[in-house]
Amino acid sequence: MLVRVNVPHWGFAELRGGSAALVGLAGGAPNALADRIRQEVGDRPLELVASARAGLVRAAQALDLAGRRVAVPAYLCPAVTAAMRVAQVELVVVDCAAGGFEFDPDGLLAAARAGDIAAIVAPNTYGAPQDGGLLRRSGLPWIEDAAYQGGQTSPAGRPGVAGLAGHAGVWSFNFKTLAGVGGGVVFLPAVAESDHDATAAPSPHVLGGRRRSRARERASFTNYALRAVGRHRIPRWLPGGSAPLHLNDHRARTVLDSVPLGSMSDLQAAVALAQWGRRDEVARRARENAERIRGVVADSPVLTDIAPAGQRDGAPPTFPHLYPVLLDPGVRDPERWLWSLRSWMHQAGVQTEDPYPLVRGREAASHNAAELRRRLLLVPCHASIADGVMRHVAATLTRTAERLASSL
Repeated sequence: MLVRVNVPHWGFAELRGGSAALVGLAGGAPNALADRIRQEVGDRPLELVASARAGLVRAAQALDLAGRRVAVPAYLCPAVTAAMRVAQVELVVVDCAAGGFEFDPDGLLAAARAGDIAAIVAPNTYGAPQDGGLLRRSGLPWIEDAAYQGGQTSPAGRPGVAGLAGHAGVWSFNFKTLAGVGGGVVFLPAVAESDHDATAAPSPHVLGGRRRSRARERASFTNYALRAVGRHRIPRWLPGGSAPLHLNDHRARTVLDSVPLGSMSDLQAAVALAQWGRRDEVARRARENAERIRGVVADSPVLTDIAPAGQRDGAPPTFPHLYPVLLDPGVRDPERWLWSLRSWMHQAGVQTEDPYPLVRGREAASHNAAELRRRLLLVPCHASIADGVMRHVAATLTRTAERLASSL
């Protein structure tokens, strides 16, 4: 068996809601979901879309960014670049800060002051926040890509705070904090209520791309349901359990290059609505799992944490799905040892995630992002991992890190 990086934390409510949608009995789910989210976020205009990628396109459309230059960080999910291509946005790649996923402050402010960019897409990669103060100092409109943050709870206890700080923002329901059958939420700039339909679909002729077929969506629900039931009993020979790739293996994640468009379907909304009702439980379990990994990193001489912007005051970072661990800067030849560590973990029954590629064409100018990627280990900590299994994940990381330390 293999502890997988992607297993949704579903129970009876999600299975029942999705099954009802398959037979046409969940027609009110999108409106119900929009109403539930609106109870938490107030009167911020929102739309339910078929994917967070479609939400990013919709946000770019609302900010009139077609044909304009928009900043993104060099370490970035390819889904974001795919969405920006559909939105006809020209990307300006800015290096990351040293040891983190956020923008390099000097690079971003220099681009803003020089007039090289008209807006910013600010992804909270793996749940690590961007520096909101920096983004505000830029003086430019920005889109908060808070895909991992939907439904999480802030230190003050307010659910779902991420995604609302920028001029527009996006949540995802596709194997992030709240795992549905895809779908997303986009928060748009404030407009008069009479001019806005909170569940309206983006216009396909405006956005371009394709809608996702119902047959494929149903197949995804079946796949996710089987994963949710199987959880830690999924044989490693089933699809998705292959050994880790070398960093220089450039096989594209073609699924991230597509941009499913249109409005959120009844099936997506039914499962997302069930997940939304359990968001506190999901966030709590993910935090507990992340704490186990954090403890291993704190005790290891060869591993270190990243230090996300906005949490440099000593507050622990929040990673709801994958816990990003860095090899210590003292580890020489990190690409070799990273692949060895990931291979040892895979042999012990724990899958780790392949890091994202750097944004194409700017690898040489993105030193911090390249160094980050060479040292990045992504360990599963999602809510579906049971306590006993999470102890195994933490123990495996401990043993493999000790093996690495003894090999240096």
